[in-house]
Amino acid sequence: MRKLVLAALTLFLPACMAGAAGTSFSAGLGFDFFNYRPGEIYLSTSLALAQRVGEDLDLDLGVEFGLTTEPQFFIPAAVGLSFHFPAMESLSFLLGLGLTPLFLWEKGTDSSTTFRFYLGPYLKSGIRFRTHRFMSIFLELQQDLLIGAPDWINTCTRIHGGVTFSIP
Repeated sequence: MRKLVLAALTLFLPACMAGAAGTSFSAGLGFDFFNYRPGEIYLSTSLALAQRVGEDLDLDLGVEFGLTTEPQFFIPAAVGLSFHFPAMESLSFLLGLGLTPLFLWEKGTDSSTTFRFYLGPYLKSGIRFRTHRFMSIFLELQQDLLIGAPDWINTCTRIHGGVTFSIP
């Protein structure tokens, strides 16, 4: 039995590592300006997974959790592509585009909570500075065009910074 487990791990672990090659994980902190409403700046944390699909091209999957001083919750996700433009050995720029589904729970005027769903495209730009072989810091600016009631045309600007850990 022990030999079977050892043989399975010998075959399974390299296969997992080969599948993980080119994967990176990001964690960040930032601000979201939804419809530029006064007093409604969301402080948000973000987590993202990026899988390399080509040279200097990543498939991004991410989610954020934002809140304000009022009991309002803001949860955008993102699915898209990021194009990397290396400038130097440790510095690169990126341009990304994709789709954002956004979930918003906001407090109404009569202390009730309203749930809203928005969906639309995004465009982002950013800069990454490699600080270690497996780690880089980033700063990103993202603009969303979101469609959903009650205004139907909504915008959101996001500014985020954080750390990316990569598996070479």
